Amino acid sequence: METSCDLKMSNLNISNGPNEAGLVISAEDARYYRKGRKYYVFFNLDGDKCHIEFDESEFLYKRQGELTYNMRLQKGSATAVDLKTPYGQMKADYLVHTYDADIGDDRIVICIDYSSAGEEHRMRVVVDNINKQKE
Repeated sequence: METSCDLKMSNLNISNGPNEAGLVISAEDARYYRKGRKYYVFFNLDGDKCHIEFDESEFLYKRQGELTYNMRLQKGSATAVDLKTPYGQMKADYLVHTYDADIGDDRIVICIDYSSAGEEHRMRVVVDNINKQKE
């Protein structure tokens, strides 16, 4: 059964210190559901359709629209991601160092440390207010 939730994602470049600015995504109208051991969150970002799916050991971020890609992050694995951008195809390589998922009944927090293009990044995903009532 699909329910509403709040989603906040941050992706910080920590190569030059933990306070380096990074991408922050916030969606208060995200949709959430669970199927078996997998969790799914759907949301829109700048007109693109996005969704994340995850479990205790793997995170997948899919975006489709003007910017299209699938980013799979799994502890200890290296991943190449093909990005379709308005400027053409690009490729990005990722190496995941740590993956920590704290999955509760009404709040989920995922922290992922990875490197890409010689820089260190920290992604934090918070799915909150699961099963919240729509007003």
